[in-house]
This record gives sequence, C-alpha cells and structure tokens, in this order.
Amino acid sequence: MTIDNYSQQLDCAFKNEIYGEAIFTVMARFSISKEYRNKWLKLARLEALTQAKLAPITSPAGIFSHKANAYKGYIVGAIALFLPKRFFIKVLLRETERYIPMFKQLELLGPVTDRPILLYLTAHEQALADFSKMELFGSHQESLTPILLILALHKLPAME
Repeated sequence: MTIDNYSQQLDCAFKNEIYGEAIFTVMARFSISKEYRNKWLKLARLEALTQAKLAPITSPAGIFSHKANAYKGYIVGAIALFLPKRFFIKVLLRETERYIPMFKQLELLGPVTDRPILLYLTAHEQALADFSKMELFGSHQESLTPILLILALHKLPAME
C-alpha cells in the first residue's frame, strides 16, 4: 500500500464515520421506539468518537466534503426509518463486514505511530458487526454490549 493509497483509505474511513454518525443521529431523533432511539444514539456516539480518533491522522478534503457526507447520511437515516429494522440491520452487518478486512490491512500497513488508532478503527467496526449479529439473532437486550464497551474504554476528547 502506498502512502497516497493509505491516506485515501483513511480519508474514506473518516468520511464514512461522518456518514454513519448522520444516519444514526437521524434514526435516534425520529425513531418511535424508545429502545431503538437509545441504540441509534449510542451508535451515533461511537461514530463521533471514531471521527475524533481518526482526525489527527487523516487529511480531510474540506468542509464541503464533510457536509456532503453528513447530508447524505441524514437522507439515508430518514429513509432507513421507513425500512424494516431487520433489513436495515442486515445492510449494516454487510457493510461492517466489508470494511473490517480493509481496516485490518490498514493496521498492518500503516505507520507504527498510527497503529493504536487503526486498531481502534477495526475494533469499532467489529463492535458494530457484533451489535448487528446480536440484533439479527434476537439478543436485543445484549446487542449494545460491544458498543458500550468501546464507549467505556474510549472517551470523546473534551471540546475546547
């Protein structure tokens, strides 16, 4: 993996975290289920945390790009509210499983100084996959456990 390709993959991951946070934020705000409002809110927090962790090692393309990803996420989140929950969770699982190998490759090929952030990136994606699997297998009460563990171990930096 070249430095340019590595940077592009990181930028892609960063943009996807913006997109994911927007999706889950809309779903949390407008979900009629209190249980799922809480779940979507926790997933939005996880995506925000991941953005904060990635920010120091990415070279963001610009404010328009970030806003565009957020706006796309808001639209997808609004649409997702009208889909069967099981269908949305299957799509979420498919997407997380698609990204985990890419993130593992970044772990191996990225600079040693980036490794802790890259390990976190993979762990966060695995937590989303585990959440999705638990939801699909009917373990609704325990499905947030992997998300809550990541959130407990890693805190959002304080806003200045």
